[in-house]
Amino acid sequence: MGFRCWLLVITFVLSMGFHCELAGAPGRRQLLLQSLEPPDDGVCTAVVSPQGYECQEYEVKTQDGYILTMHRIPQGRGGGSAGKRQPVLLQHGVLMDGMTWRLLNPPQQSLAFVLADNGFDVWITHGRGTRWSRRHESLDTSNPAYWAWSWDELASFDLPATVGFVFRKTGQKLHYVGHSMGTLTALSAFSEGKLVDKIKSAALLTPVAYLTYMTTPMGRAAGSAFSGEMLGALGVGEFDPKGAVGTNYLEFVCAMPG
Repeated sequence: MGFRCWLLVITFVLSMGFHCELAGAPGRRQLLLQSLEPPDDGVCTAVVSPQGYECQEYEVKTQDGYILTMHRIPQGRGGGSAGKRQPVLLQHGVLMDGMTWRLLNPPQQSLAFVLADNGFDVWITHGRGTRWSRRHESLDTSNPAYWAWSWDELASFDLPATVGFVFRKTGQKLHYVGHSMGTLTALSAFSEGKLVDKIKSAALLTPVAYLTYMTTPMGRAAGSAFSGEMLGALGVGEFDPKGAVGTNYLEFVCAMPG
């Protein structure tokens, strides 16, 4: 691994440790947590309905106690149609939430809206720990135990919970669209024979199952340096790429020559 990659990883870990100290200061923790809270009007009122679509919000509880938010666009702007509309579940990738499906864009540029306008019943997930799914039956996000999970839990708990909910709600097998980590969790579940009886088709966008052929310098550096374990040792459970630490780190990386 090149010296520059190691330098980036070390700088990242040190910055997270410094951030951890700042977050514990009076008032600072409250400010950080407030910055992650969704606006009061939510996705349906603020984003989907203004585009002319009906929008519904649901809460789904996983077997390990996480409470996930799902948003449903049951029909297109033209209203209902004869017969049942086939359900489609959209699962986002890592460091993202359901907004990744371009809900702020014009309808013709958003997969969710395009599907709804073409006769599908669209369901949008927001994975645990993301902006819209930060609740748990007994833990809050300030507790390190809240963050004690990996993609294994997403495949074992989150995906079965959301797929099962849509299946029961609609009474139909569903089409699955996953992006990046959304493909990894699906492949993990499908390879063990889970959920296949509830899935009609699966479209995997930028699929990933192994990291053997990863060529990104930062990705290889982070993996080789065991950055996840290092951050855990510092007591850092959450990395918010849109927060102060994430944006400062990216600005530092982009400012480096070469």
